[in-house]
Amino acid sequence: MKRDLELIRKILLKTEAGGEHLESIRLDGYEDGLVRYHVWLLENVGYVNARANRLTWAGCDYLDSIRNQAN
Repeated sequence: MKRDLELIRKILLKTEAGGEHLESIRLDGYEDGLVRYHVWLLENVGYVNARANRLTWAGCDYLDSIRNQAN
């Protein structure tokens, strides 16, 4: 699968807003498997803690750097 930076930005923004669990997050226009793969990527790089449904410090910093970017 190819990494989708816009999807990553949407996942991080949704995580920051809270509410939906990362382990079952759904985003319109994206297949569930693709979203789960990107959550896995974000967890492996240390940007999210999927079990706690939270951004990490590194995730907050990365989101701040890409917050207003659109591909």
